[in-house]
Amino acid sequence: MVTTAAATTAIAAAEADEHQGNGGPGIARAAVARSGEPAQAPVSLGGMTAQPGPTRLPLVWTPWLRPLGWLIGGVASRSWVEVGAEKVTASFGPLAWAEVPRAAISSAARVRWPWWRGYGVRWYDREAVGFVGWGRGVVELTLDSPIQVRAVLNRRVRRLALSPADPDRLLALLGGPADPEG
Repeated sequence: MVTTAAATTAIAAAEADEHQGNGGPGIARAAVARSGEPAQAPVSLGGMTAQPGPTRLPLVWTPWLRPLGWLIGGVASRSWVEVGAEKVTASFGPLAWAEVPRAAISSAARVRWPWWRGYGVRWYDREAVGFVGWGRGVVELTLDSPIQVRAVLNRRVRRLALSPADPDRLLALLGGPADPEG
């Protein structure tokens, strides 16, 4: 039988493995320790490796427009862009949602966002939508073919502008060059 101290040690080791990304035995070791059965060597899963999950970056609002963001539901927990292996997903509150296949993105670059285009969910051209709360560091995705997005209403677009907290990181995740001007 595993003692309480041994179980606590096994659980701590499992959490450390999981936290450090050592992948494997951490969860199994914790389950064994909690069950009160003797700990066993980890079992190989036939070469399976943990796949990194998507990376989520917040979309930001300029400080003086944050109350507007709160009014339309664009709070920090609902305003983000997520870059995964197969798709890029963006949310700008309950009114705006886009899911773009990575293969459909032909380019990603920083663009200037003039104040007169406005902020929030914006239709700024015939086939373009922006989820923009801050005019600095706006990144525009250009697509090979139009996709359906929700921008208050459903709309087909070829360009999607986003205002990420870290535009250089978004560009790096998408495989594009960072802006030399910063």
